[in-house]
Amino acid sequence: MTFHEGEEEKSYHALARRAEGDYRTLEKWRHTHGAWTRACEAMGISEKERADAWESVKQHGLSVVVTEAEEFPSMLREMPWSPHGLYVRGASLGEEPSVAIVGTRKASGEGCAIAREFAKELARHGVTVVSGLAFGIDAAAHEGALDAGGKTVAVIASGVDTVYPRAHEALAKRILEKHGTFVSEYPPGSPALPHRFIERNRIVSGLSRGVIVVEAPEASGALATARFALEQNRDVFVVPGPLRSVNYRGSHALLKSGAALVTEATDVLQALGIEPSFAKASAGKQATGNALSSLDETQKMIITVLSTSGKGMSSDAIAEAAHIAPDATQRALGELILLGMVADHGGLFSLSH
Repeated sequence: MTFHEGEEEKSYHALARRAEGDYRTLEKWRHTHGAWTRACEAMGISEKERADAWESVKQHGLSVVVTEAEEFPSMLREMPWSPHGLYVRGASLGEEPSVAIVGTRKASGEGCAIAREFAKELARHGVTVVSGLAFGIDAAAHEGALDAGGKTVAVIASGVDTVYPRAHEALAKRILEKHGTFVSEYPPGSPALPHRFIERNRIVSGLSRGVIVVEAPEASGALATARFALEQNRDVFVVPGPLRSVNYRGSHALLKSGAALVTEATDVLQALGIEPSFAKASAGKQATGNALSSLDETQKMIITVLSTSGKGMSSDAIAEAAHIAPDATQRALGELILLGMVADHGGLFSLSH
């Protein structure tokens, strides 16, 4: 493991420890003194104190990357409220395309399965999957990327020397073993305080070309990530779900506000103009992606209902779940069957495979 130990990095770390990672305090010191070394000198923090503080970085094998460093992610540097520095554990942060997947901690099995499948497909196309290591959707996203042999980045609300939540220690170990990365703006030893989860969400979106929201209730932290994404000029994508489900109320509010509806990872890749780098989707997947882009809203809603159901459904059941008139449902089903996207099994309809 390599770590940076220039004077600016050492000085930043000493100041971050003194400020307990508080962004506004660090911002004030930076604005007043212009450089971290000058700030340390002005505040009477000696070179020995800086060297002693740096031992915690070396002890945990971390890297410290300040904003001015060449390897600081360009997408973070250009965003509002950019972090002054990052603590990195594991593989270095690169400039490869990244997409975030976020959602509720109290996710359903179906929501986790959707997040995992999106992450797998993105990873297969060489896209790094970013999330926050939380329970539910976050964990499923990390796992999906790892299952596909891809890279994932976990942005956490504590110091990167610890794992939060502790129940995810096995997942964290797997991420590091598979050349993934942990990122935080807080120095080692920092606890996961409530306000830090919102602060870290701006880094989740900032590292990403776009944010995919899966299963977000009205009060979900994923909505804060989506708001940060919009402020940072990132794309927001939403996977829709059952209209009456409380776990999708926030998701559907985002759709009403203009977020893009997506039903598979291909939709995201096409919208972002991301080309496969180390793997390609099958011809069938490409054909499905092209077909989806040409569907009308009724057809897309039927595809969504069938994909979330996971079992055959009657025409009436589909119409009720999608809140579409029965005659419109029948017409759309007939068109989808002709397109080869839906199969009719004696009056029960399902997605074609």
